Amino acid sequence: MNKIDGLHHLAITTADIKTQIEFFTDKLGMELVALYWMHGVENTFHGFLRL
Repeated sequence: MNKIDGLHHLAITTADIKTQIEFFTDKLGMELVALYWMHGVENTFHGFLRL
């Protein structure tokens, strides 16, 4: 099996983005760098976190 050399991005869906962002920032130490409302899709957001 080949070793992983990098990671470009990971997409995760959730019904509760606030709780997910709190988990990734508070527990895993990631940094929230952007949070965008997804135009045309009600109550849908894209969050971007730095590893």
